[in-house]
Amino acid sequence: MRLLLDTSFLLPSLGVEVAGAAETLENLKEADFYYSNFAILECLWVLASLEKKNVVIEMETVETGLKSIEHSYNRVVEDTKVFLEALKLRRAGHTDFIDCLLYAITLREDLRFLSFDAELKEFVQRRGFEDTILLPGI
Repeated sequence: MRLLLDTSFLLPSLGVEVAGAAETLENLKEADFYYSNFAILECLWVLASLEKKNVVIEMETVETGLKSIEHSYNRVVEDTKVFLEALKLRRAGHTDFIDCLLYAITLREDLRFLSFDAELKEFVQRRGFEDTILLPGI
C-alpha cells in the first residue's frame, strides 16, 4: 500500500507527540510512505504556534526529524494538476487548503491519504469526490 502521510504523522518525528500516530505507522510498516513539502510547511506552522504558547521546541530534534523524513519517506512533487484539483475541492467548500492540496496529490499519484481527519473524509464522500482517505482503525 502506498500512503501519503498527513501532517499528524510527521509531527512525532519533529518532537511533537500525536496520539495514535506512532502506533498507526508501526501497524502499517509494510506500506510505502510519501510526504509533501506542504505537510512539512504545516508542521512548521504547528511548531511556531507551540512556541507562541511557550512550548520549548528543540531545534536539534527538528533538524534530525526533518532529515529522517527526507531519508525515510518518498517525497511527492506537486504540479499544476494538483493545484487545480485542490482549488476544485476548496471551491466545493473545504476550507483547509493544505488538506485540499494533500488530497489532490493522492489523486494524481494514485496514493491513499493516511489522516485522522474524519471530517475531510466525510466531506469528500458527501461531495462525490473519490475517497482516497484512510482513517486509522478503519
